[in-house]
Amino acid sequence: MNAKGARWYRFALLAAGAVAAGCAGDSTPLHVIPAEPSESRAVAGDAQRGTVGEPAPDSLVVLVLDRYSNPVPGVRVRFTPGDGAGTVSPEVAETGLDGKAYAEWTLGTRAGEHEVAAEISGSAAKVTFRATALPGAPAMTMAFSGMEQSGPAGVQLPQPLVMQATDAYGNGIEGLTVAWEVTEGDGSVDPATSTTDVGGLARTYLTLGSPGRHTVTARIAGLPDVTFRAFAGDPINLSIPYAYLVQSVQTPAGDVPLVAGRDAMLRVFVIADQPASVQPDVRVDFYVHGSLVASERLPAPLAHVLTAPQEGVLGSSWNLIVPGERIVPGLAIRITVDPDDEIFETNESDNTVPASGSSLPIDVRALSPFRVVFVPIRLATSGRVGDVSAANANSYLADALAMFPIPSAEASVHAVFTPSPGTLTTAEDWETVLSELYQLRVTEGASHYYYGVAPFEAPVYCGLGYVGYPVAMGLDVCGAATAAHEWGHNFGRRHAPCGDPSNPDPAYPYLNASIGVFGLDLARGEIREPWEYYDLMSYCTPEWISDYTYRAVLSFRQMEASSFDKAASDEPVLMLWGRIGATGAVLEPAYEANTAPVLPSRSGPYRLQGIDGAGGVVFELAFEPHRLGHGPDVQFFSFAVPVSMAQPHRLERLRLIGPGGVLAERVRQAAVAAAPAAQADPADPRRLRVQWNAAGAPLVVVRDPATGQVLSFARGGSATIRSDAREVEVIVSDGIGNRAVQRMRVR
Repeated sequence: MNAKGARWYRFALLAAGAVAAGCAGDSTPLHVIPAEPSESRAVAGDAQRGTVGEPAPDSLVVLVLDRYSNPVPGVRVRFTPGDGAGTVSPEVAETGLDGKAYAEWTLGTRAGEHEVAAEISGSAAKVTFRATALPGAPAMTMAFSGMEQSGPAGVQLPQPLVMQATDAYGNGIEGLTVAWEVTEGDGSVDPATSTTDVGGLARTYLTLGSPGRHTVTARIAGLPDVTFRAFAGDPINLSIPYAYLVQSVQTPAGDVPLVAGRDAMLRVFVIADQPASVQPDVRVDFYVHGSLVASERLPAPLAHVLTAPQEGVLGSSWNLIVPGERIVPGLAIRITVDPDDEIFETNESDNTVPASGSSLPIDVRALSPFRVVFVPIRLATSGRVGDVSAANANSYLADALAMFPIPSAEASVHAVFTPSPGTLTTAEDWETVLSELYQLRVTEGASHYYYGVAPFEAPVYCGLGYVGYPVAMGLDVCGAATAAHEWGHNFGRRHAPCGDPSNPDPAYPYLNASIGVFGLDLARGEIREPWEYYDLMSYCTPEWISDYTYRAVLSFRQMEASSFDKAASDEPVLMLWGRIGATGAVLEPAYEANTAPVLPSRSGPYRLQGIDGAGGVVFELAFEPHRLGHGPDVQFFSFAVPVSMAQPHRLERLRLIGPGGVLAERVRQAAVAAAPAAQADPADPRRLRVQWNAAGAPLVVVRDPATGQVLSFARGGSATIRSDAREVEVIVSDGIGNRAVQRMRVR
């Protein structure tokens, strides 16, 4: 029976059944129902060609039939792409009345053969659709192999230089023309033109020319160039033997601490294991408390890499000025030479500092600014005043800021001070003036450094300062170098042993006061070599600072942070001061003032006693005096003893006692009726003349009551001072306390 007969036979049976079930003559229509699905086949969408990542040109169509080849509607067909074959939508489709199910296929991104399986629900029957995915438009180029080769000059490299052209998905593009050109060096390529194969690969061979770096560029029209690098000569190895940040002096180990907030220079020393005409970059990563905050790339300073560090040549290292705002506690760095691996090396593991690949902690100390009061000194005999003013004060700070661990400086200028010596022609004159500057600071209750600037008269000293105490002085003609030297004494340093100075430091570590390691004048951009420069605490020139002195000053400045601050409020005190030298001791006239108390910071072999009229001890202070940095072995002291302790109204005598007994005494002088007088010179209103009866008053302290600044420690019954004050305060001392305190209007 043929297929047509089969369909008729089934129809006849169904019709008979309908008659049997209904009434005679019933006109209800009969429906023919297909049998169960028996067969599926692809009727469209197989064996297509399309572009990766794009929809296939034709839809996928599956026809479902029963065993009589009738189309079966309502059958669910699942479309399943193979691995990497893209996507199908919908994933499940249902056949229509014509027995067909439809789906759209978007090809995968991998070029080649793709498959989609179509399966009928509840049946093992499966239809397979196949398509060829072709690469997309050319989009990318890259070096595939043959990079960073090296070999003897004049020979062909063993490996070809291979580049690849791909579409946006990395599929190779066949048939593109590649032009090869030697763009650095004098080598040659063969062939100069090639064509990409089915994998998008094209190749050439490089014959090296003269020793050095060679670069070959591969070009395809409309696409990015590809660069290959090679080296003619023996393979090299780059390394970083050391690197450091320096503000004024540093060791190769980089263990001299930095000061927060101050500019520094990073020096990176890159070497090669043999002469090499390469120019590697250096990358520096900056971290603060573990977080990356900045990265910098440093170009090579020379056309070749040295085989040993040349620390004395600034241009031999990879250098970077690091601003002060980046020098903070918690700083760490990581340094990498040839960070992009552009140079062929025999060993890549030693290209980073630290070698672990982590970051290198930098010791950064936070310090306060250097606060200094410049005191212009007027010498009464000549009337000349030391040349310091608000306009030029910073010039005295230049050397100190360049060398010492100081983040910044704050300078002010005191009113003109007229000391009791009228000249500076003897060592004793210098000692007296320095003692009075010491007393000036204590009387004014200051926490700053005091530096007196005097006019040049006679070459006794260029400067003089205390060791470990913030008072010094120098001649204006001696300038910044002398100021830095004397502040070095104030910072606790003795002399470095060169030039036959007094009291040299026996622990200084370098022969003949050499600075020992390389220094850097950052402002001038100049190296300071250890075989040419001497420590600034010596008497030899040219001078710079050694790491020994730098570390010691840093420690001193950290410890002094609170010791020089004004810890107490002003109150009535008795001022006791003097000095002890080889020729005897001087116990200066005492006087009363309102300022912060200053008592001995530690006990010592000397004592100050206050004695009453009956010979009883009212108070006693044991102390260690301060010494000079150079010159004669003279020691100084100054104390502001609270009146509640000193009880000056009870005192009749002051006594200085040393290891050998009583060194000096001072007795209250009898009262003499004579009030002091002050008057401005009509010819020069800034010249002020003060007169008093010296018989009962060995000392007069002249102050500006508006500022509290001392203008003069005057002796002998008459003094001429220089001042802009309209009113002065005159403290008249009877040797033990105040005879009188008067304010006098002078203009």
